[in-house]
Amino acid sequence: MKFVLRVKEYPYIQEESSDYTRVSELGLLPGNSWFLTSVKVTKQKGFGQFNVAGYWRRKYRGKVEDEGWYLLTNLGRYQPAIAAFKCLE
Repeated sequence: MKFVLRVKEYPYIQEESSDYTRVSELGLLPGNSWFLTSVKVTKQKGFGQFNVAGYWRRKYRGKVEDEGWYLLTNLGRYQPAIAAFKCLE
């Protein structure tokens, strides 16, 4: 089963061979996006690895969204994950 879930910016993630960091510390700004693969998404034991996408719409006609999206997914690429979540909005 494929999924895309929006999460708040306080979860911790851990990329391979690095320390845990908060998702909010990854520098998501308006007009910016990123995609991380195979990361641990919590310090709790018993959870597997997932992909995390960050997306914040750019400023358009003077309007900017209040916050970006942090998406937890098992989809393998950035574009399908963002497109799937946009369909839900």
